[in-house]
Amino acid sequence: MTSLRSDQFIRVALVTAGLSATGGFVGGVCAAAAVTVIAGIEGGVGSLMSAPTLGLVGIAAGAGALTGTIGAPLLGWALLRRVPLGRAILMTAVGTVIGAVVGELLNPFNPYAHTVPGVIGGSLLGFVVSGVGLRITTRRLASDSVARTG
Repeated sequence: MTSLRSDQFIRVALVTAGLSATGGFVGGVCAAAAVTVIAGIEGGVGSLMSAPTLGLVGIAAGAGALTGTIGAPLLGWALLRRVPLGRAILMTAVGTVIGAVVGELLNPFNPYAHTVPGVIGGSLLGFVVSGVGLRITTRRLASDSVARTG
């Protein structure tokens, strides 16, 4: 009996570590992509290769990797257990980048802009909203397929 619990614990730990590593990588890529898009919109294409922009992209990638390392296992275990892994990664990544860009573009309208930058709030909101949307649509698709076969 102890061996079964130990095997389950090891399996959960390995899956969590995999989610964390994948979330770190994808979070870093998403943050770098979002900051690149924002820099291109706000500073023009010519500003993309400047030293300050490249430094900012690197810092954003590090912050995104850290956030993804923590956020991916949390969202994965809490909401996305029944969602196919590839779909979960793709849709949360797209939601994160779109949320970051929209959040930064709407930042002038934010009365709390001096406390929470739009890119951070937008990316977190995009990540969570896309995860919740996946949870809802996956549950709906599963119940529709059961209704058709039953």
